[in-house]
Amino acid sequence: MTRATREQWEQWIRQWQRSGLDAASFAEREGLKAERLRWWRWQLGMGPRAKSSTAPPPFVEVKLVGVVEPKAAEPEASALEVLIGPRRVVVRPGFDAQSLRQVLAVLEEE
Repeated sequence: MTRATREQWEQWIRQWQRSGLDAASFAEREGLKAERLRWWRWQLGMGPRAKSSTAPPPFVEVKLVGVVEPKAAEPEASALEVLIGPRRVVVRPGFDAQSLRQVLAVLEEE
């Protein structure tokens, strides 16, 4: 048998996938080696997991229209700053005490 081209392998793999046969049965019917058939399916990215690749999704830029940019966050004169290691927690007037306790507990665990 002469050396098959990439296009021939693509065609065989598409036929195999449409046939519903396992690799060994299809390969035997076509006079191919099942290992080569599976290898080419992997090499060409035509396997069952090909569509769920780990490639990141394409970047999509999102522009918000009519949104006012917040000013740089600076502690207010009456705000309290809590330093825990390298972290800084700014507590503003009207804070929720239970939420602050939870945040501090998590930061102290680290």
